[in-house]
Amino acid sequence: MSKEIEQIIKDQIGNWVVNHTQVCFISDDTLEIATSEKDSLGETIYCFIQKSNDVYRIGDDSRTLFKIDPSASDEELYAMTEEVAKSAGFDFDYNTGEIWKEVSRANVIATIMKLTQLVVTVSYLG
Repeated sequence: MSKEIEQIIKDQIGNWVVNHTQVCFISDDTLEIATSEKDSLGETIYCFIQKSNDVYRIGDDSRTLFKIDPSASDEELYAMTEEVAKSAGFDFDYNTGEIWKEVSRANVIATIMKLTQLVVTVSYLG
């Protein structure tokens, strides 16, 4: 394969993600991202970005576990989610079920992609 093909693939992957991602402005400091990925239920994965000073908090707004366990009664699921989230470098709020991470602007996109992958993983635990 040539470098030309490599560049075409990279460009097309990027373009595909752009065309299949939606951004909704919730407020001056909060965005909702409808990603191109689907969870185990076939539903779109959402990420939320909240900016405070120079820090960006990227999380799932507790949606992942709420969809799987709306009554928040499956303690084993919460424990497994906490373990998986922390091993992926994310924080987990056991009380709310939110998976999140605070990052600098330079790491926002990579963190969205990693959170999306993490949410897919967690969705299959339920």
